[in-house]
Amino acid sequence: MSVEMLNLLDREEVCVIFATPHFYCYRESVESFLERRDKAYLTLRSAPDLPAKPEIRLGAEIRVVREMPDLKGAVDGMKLEGTDLMLFELPYDSYDTYMGENIHNISLACGIVPVIAHAERYVNIYKQSDYYEILSIPNVVCQISSDFVNSRKASELTAGLIHDDIPVIFGSDCHNVSDRPPVMKSTLGRLKKFCSKYKISESYMEEMFEDHFEMV
Repeated sequence: MSVEMLNLLDREEVCVIFATPHFYCYRESVESFLERRDKAYLTLRSAPDLPAKPEIRLGAEIRVVREMPDLKGAVDGMKLEGTDLMLFELPYDSYDTYMGENIHNISLACGIVPVIAHAERYVNIYKQSDYYEILSIPNVVCQISSDFVNSRKASELTAGLIHDDIPVIFGSDCHNVSDRPPVMKSTLGRLKKFCSKYKISESYMEEMFEDHFEMV
């Protein structure tokens, strides 16, 4: 399935992806996670039918919990490879102040730039004040899934982020080839209506889509 996903990503004209398996600190240690991820990567690299593109870089999607582990010793392994970005997934639950505080504390301790994974996914459970608290984290970046155009609330949030000059990274957040396949190039055709409605430059939006990495 991983090979098939890479072929789909190539057809979507994605040049670089980040392999970001989920890290749940209540299931395994950082060391165990990195060992498991790296072993899976080596297995994939040895696949005889592995396509030459896109380029694969390693990373992690770190679930935020109340009691976070110390990540300083493994910061290079947990960052998105070749960047200072670290990807955090918030619990799909009511917002609690510990979430933003933990991300802020890790950012300061590890010297990284925090990225909130699929920030649009919480629009039905977070209040506006919750998003304000998240966006108050210094240097925070929001990753938005490329299918955001399918939801009015997600579109409104994304437009607000762009108008407020909050850094945004677009990615398809693909997980498989059936219900979560990659959609990047195929989404470009649906951006015109979004840009017109929210008064955003079409060329600016297309550039944001085409220049950003893919997180898988």
